[in-house]
Order: sequence, then C-alpha cells, then structure tokens
Amino acid sequence: MRAIGPARPSNMPSTISVAQLGARMHYAVPRILYAAGVLERLFTDATATAPWAQILNRVPEQLRPAGLTMLLGRIPKGLPLECISAFERFGWEYALRSRLALGRGQDVETEVHLWAGKKFCQLVLDKGLGQAEGVYTYNSAALELLEHTRQRGNFGILEQVIAPAQVEDSLHAAEEIANPGWESATAIRASRRELASREKSEWENADVILCPSEFVRRGIEECSGPAERCVVVPYGVDASAALCSHKQTKRH
Repeated sequence: MRAIGPARPSNMPSTISVAQLGARMHYAVPRILYAAGVLERLFTDATATAPWAQILNRVPEQLRPAGLTMLLGRIPKGLPLECISAFERFGWEYALRSRLALGRGQDVETEVHLWAGKKFCQLVLDKGLGQAEGVYTYNSAALELLEHTRQRGNFGILEQVIAPAQVEDSLHAAEEIANPGWESATAIRASRRELASREKSEWENADVILCPSEFVRRGIEECSGPAERCVVVPYGVDASAALCSHKQTKRH
C-alpha cells in the first residue's frame, strides 16, 4: 500500500520499505516516512498489534516482567495495519534465543544476532519488497536485503546504529590491557569476526550510511569503510516529553 502525504524531496525514492527488528525509537523511521507519503511497507518481528497482545494486556502492570512491558509497547502508532508485515513466530523465537544467550558470553550473544539478521532478511525477501524503490535497513540485519536491492538497481539505506563490531572489539581489548584483572581476557571469536565482515559487506552494498554520531562515522572510516557515503544524523529527542517529565519530577 502506498501512503498519501506531503510532497517528497526530489532526490528520494518514490517508495521505501523499512526492515527493522524491534521498535527502535517507537518506529520513528517508518512513521516519518509514512507521514512523508513514501512508506511502502514496514517489515518487523513481533509487535503488540497481534491478537496475543490483547490477552497479555490483561495482566496487571505490577505483575508484568520488564520484557513483557517493553513488548506490549511495540505499537507502530499512526501506521495502518495493512502497511505492516510482522513475523510474529520469528519474533518470539528471537526473544527466546536472546534470553537463553544472556550471561553465556559475547560470542554466544553475537551468534544469536547473526542468526536473527540472516533469518529476518530471508523472511522479508520471501514476502517480497513489493513496489518499493528503496529499502531502509539496520546494521547486522541488512546484508541480503541490500544485495537484493542493489541487484534490482534500487536505493539502499543503512543505519549503522552503533560503532562497528571491529571498533568495539578493539576498544574492549584496549581496556583489558589497561585494566588487567578486572575481567578475564577474551579472544576475538569466529562469530565476532563474522559480524565485522557482515557489517563491511553491508556498507559496500548501501547507497548511503546514516550514522548517529561522528564517532560512528569515524569508526567506519577506521575500518576502511566508504566514509564518503556516510552521513551523520544525530538522534533527536522529544523536548516536550522531557519538559513534561521534568515538571512532574519537580512536583514530587
């Protein structure tokens, strides 16, 4: 379904599909694109728009685990349901695998992220991107989508939400050397190397890479990534919400 809204910038694809895991800033990107009249479809994992959410909403808030509260907050407000493709079963499996990986080491958690990124891309491709002329993706869950988009001659957007894995691992190693004994030394395992390689391949297949900070952009450059395709777009903040929260705090 093509959304109707304000006129779009001349350099923007006429329609863009967003593929994102989780709610990510309350689905800000697809909501912005829908308001601009260019959203083709949102692909995601579990949302609170499914029938199961109506049942779980009956659980009193004080009895809900933190994870359930966050999950029930996954509501893409303002987006018509016909614009959303949510892979619910995959979302639950991803949540279970992530929970089981907690505390078992960074390499195990990375293996789960790699599995999720590949599986998610395949689900989206199996569903089909429709008439979208562009795709908006996020690091580690983008490679196969960006490759497909490039092959079709369409426009690929990648948001690198955090410093590259290679930079993270280098910083971690430096801290271990600077602070011996704080924790056991960790080796760069195969899963971390695969993640770093996957990110680099995503950069190569993206037409533009959005970075939330100059630190992230420099990280891509340090990893020999295409810095000329990076654009720094800092994350925003809802000033009205922050002001409201400040006033409530002062009252108490």
